[in-house]
Amino acid sequence: RVLPGTAGAFASAQAAWRFYRNPRINLPALMQPLLETGRQALVRDRGTYALVMHDWSLLHFGGHESKPDRVTLSQSRDWGYELQAAFLVSSEHGLPLAPLSLSVRAADGVYCSRTWKVRSPQSPLDELEPVMQFVEQLRLAKPAVHIMDAEADSIGHYRSWLRTPGRFFVVRA
Repeated sequence: RVLPGTAGAFASAQAAWRFYRNPRINLPALMQPLLETGRQALVRDRGTYALVMHDWSLLHFGGHESKPDRVTLSQSRDWGYELQAAFLVSSEHGLPLAPLSLSVRAADGVYCSRTWKVRSPQSPLDELEPVMQFVEQLRLAKPAVHIMDAEADSIGHYRSWLRTPGRFFVVRA
């Protein structure tokens, strides 16, 4: 689709390509306006907590041969990317306020909105601790409650997460 304005599709694609290829633009810098939006929305929110929903998804791109950086997903012929996300959600009405962290695993490693470097992948469960630490370092206006699906049901991880004073989490188990 063409971006809003007077430019055609080719000019819009060219502008986007130049923007994304700019070495001064990195994922943490792109996330700053979203993080600030989340902070402001949380201050206006009348809920008691900052709910942080953690989830991961498989992005299937099996028929996209033009994407050489895909990884094998659940089966040998299932190709694509792994996305891990943490979203700030209102404890007043349950609506999303802002993304806090996004990570995508590709063939050459994990691209993450928290760091400018591509890093080695960890298991989805081991990826949660650094995200929790990041959220806690944001010093949000309300206490964060990390909420995870049953995929995060691991007693070893529970014990590890409980070592941080003041950390709250709920796992559907």
